[in-house]
Amino acid sequence: MRDGPTSASAIVSAVAERTRTPEDELPPLYESIDVDAIQALLAHAADRPGAAPSVTFPYAGCTVTVDPDGTVRVEVPGENEATDTNE
Repeated sequence: MRDGPTSASAIVSAVAERTRTPEDELPPLYESIDVDAIQALLAHAADRPGAAPSVTFPYAGCTVTVDPDGTVRVEVPGENEATDTNE
């Protein structure tokens, strides 16, 4: 996947930070979701005013949401707050 606000590295970094797990110990992101498809969907939405989809998927035991502005929200089971990162 190309670098950008929804790059694979941004998603993996956000999950690693939130779970306090080294990035190289997390499973490959492509096993959970097609990251190129996320980027394509959000890029398409950015070209259309008023379209603002978010994409939510499970990864490494967390629920990850990627917003059109590049914000990656990570929810960890059993914790009350999600952490937002805006790349």
